Amino acid sequence: MDAGSTKLSYCLRWSRARRVINTGLDDAAARHLHDQGKLYTVVAHEGGRPSAFIEVRLEVSYVGVEFLEPELRVALAFQFSALGIDGRKAPPGHCFLQSVIRREFDDPTDKAAFGTSYDYDFDGNCQVIRENLRTRELAESNQRVDVSGHWEALPAFGCYEPFLRRERWTRLDGTRSSAG
Repeated sequence: MDAGSTKLSYCLRWSRARRVINTGLDDAAARHLHDQGKLYTVVAHEGGRPSAFIEVRLEVSYVGVEFLEPELRVALAFQFSALGIDGRKAPPGHCFLQSVIRREFDDPTDKAAFGTSYDYDFDGNCQVIRENLRTRELAESNQRVDVSGHWEALPAFGCYEPFLRRERWTRLDGTRSSAG
């Protein structure tokens, strides 16, 4: 996402079912929730349309990012946490991209045809589960990858650009993803 053309708005939650902002917040109300560590949501808009939303809950060092398709379906999701999947903690003030979920849709339906989850630990172990959602067939694999780009400082209020980078996660061939 181009930070220069991205506009931000705030809300309590993004409604995934209705694909709209649920209870909008002004900057002061969102900053108050941020300062208290309470859950609030940042909606990124490009070209006048929502393109992603970020759920921020600093009291548990959690940041979740979901990238939207033009139809406002969630195609790519990131989960950052200060607690690793093995129970280890990130350095203070930091979080780690521990989960990536990609969905592929059968247009024009809203039903995902395929889903792939990538779960990373701090050491670079990655478990991949790819599911054909039509047939319920699963394929699982484990790989080691470079996760040095998976670390991020917890966001200051209004500073979400690093979390809006789609290309930040490591694919199994060791390269950075370019577009989800």
